[in-house]
Amino acid sequence: MSGPMPATGRAPGELDDVQRLWQLVLFCFGALGRHRRLFALVATFTFVLVIAALMVMKSTYRVETRILTQESYLITALVSQSRSGSLKAPGTRHAVELINSRENLSGIISEANLIDRWPETRGTVRSLKDDIFAAVFGEMSREDLHEVILHTLADRLMPYVEGDVVVIRVEWHDRVDAVQIAEVAKRRFLRARKEAELGEVNETVRLLSEKVEESRQRVEEATEQVTTFLHQKTGSEKKTKTVMKTVQVKKKGVTAPRKKSAVSVARKNELEKNLEETRSAIERLEVEYNRKREEAEATLAALRQSLGPAHPDFQAAVRTVEERSRPPQELGFLKREEAQFERELTRLKREAKSGSSSSQDLYETVQVPVSVQAAAEDSRVDLDDPETAAQFRELWSTVSSHNTLVERLAEARIEVDVAERAFQYRYRVTLPPLLPRKAVKPKKPLVLGGGFVLALIVAFFAAVGRDVWSRRVFEPWQVEVATGVPVLGLVPRSSDTDLQI
Repeated sequence: MSGPMPATGRAPGELDDVQRLWQLVLFCFGALGRHRRLFALVATFTFVLVIAALMVMKSTYRVETRILTQESYLITALVSQSRSGSLKAPGTRHAVELINSRENLSGIISEANLIDRWPETRGTVRSLKDDIFAAVFGEMSREDLHEVILHTLADRLMPYVEGDVVVIRVEWHDRVDAVQIAEVAKRRFLRARKEAELGEVNETVRLLSEKVEESRQRVEEATEQVTTFLHQKTGSEKKTKTVMKTVQVKKKGVTAPRKKSAVSVARKNELEKNLEETRSAIERLEVEYNRKREEAEATLAALRQSLGPAHPDFQAAVRTVEERSRPPQELGFLKREEAQFERELTRLKREAKSGSSSSQDLYETVQVPVSVQAAAEDSRVDLDDPETAAQFRELWSTVSSHNTLVERLAEARIEVDVAERAFQYRYRVTLPPLLPRKAVKPKKPLVLGGGFVLALIVAFFAAVGRDVWSRRVFEPWQVEVATGVPVLGLVPRSSDTDLQI
């Protein structure tokens, strides 16, 4: 086929950019038609390489555990005669920093036994890389391996906070180790929180114990001093063993009321009625709260059997459990009201009991040594003597201080027990670590789709590259660009051989 080329009115090589771009596009797609076998071969080979890489690629598994933190109405002020309301647990404060600390990560490596399991879970490709590294640089020491695992764990342990919920996420190359890491991280976080909350409490108990011991020694010294004084007063040389005994000591100059006040009786009846109504309201709220929480937990348990942790319905069920695990604010208010009623009622009962005494004098209960008591009961001792009275006043003051410290120590120990029992209600594990059923990385559909597109691109450039590197003329415009001579027409050839320029 021959014919004149259309006149363009331009010198050779002066084609506009759009026309030049169009010619290049036609040339590239023409190369696909000229090298169909090469295109198919390169595309197939590239896609096979992608599949092979996917098969040897180590999978990554994700495990999550969620811990709900909430306000506790059982923590009380330590070493106090009465409760001072609720205190907030540390909860989510500094949780991420605590979990990501170097000390905590080292503890996780040790408790999860990651160093010994590291060679077993590396996979074929990574094990081969480790062998090559060992052959070139020598075997890695246990300390160096610890550092490698520590940096890897720091990248793949991802704690974060959602409101009142601490989420610990782990992405690891072995599903069993992923569950173990999440479990150990959860356990260490709860243990650290418990130590942080109870550490000050236990330290207070220890300090109070030391103070009680010092006070007991002061009581013994005061007892010895009074005993010596009484022996000198009575002229008796008899020594008695110092044994603490609880007695009633008369408080002179104070008289007890003879009868109960009508106002106190009415107030007592009112408090008992209010306390009963408050307890009934608390019971109703707790029944409703427990019912809703158990329903949400049952729904979550059912979904856990059929859906994975990443499913939207499963995540919604987890959030529902977290929401329903929080006690209603009204329940906390009622419990504080109940405690207030109980304190006031106890005070009124104590006053009524002290006022029912037939004696005109009030007494206080203290612990005194038996020897001092016997000396005080000796008829030869004049308790109205100013010097003797001063000695006994000092002894009573020392004993009273000692008894106060003993009571405070007993209260502090009770608060320790209460705080330990209440810890499980301040921190609730709403989602325990579960064994993942499938890997999150690599995403096979995405890798295969991307590999297919990559295979087409590589094959396309292979076909075009072959024409470019062959330096053969396949289009008329190549002659104009190469020689600067316009093409006037095309002459058909019987041979299929292209021109070489």
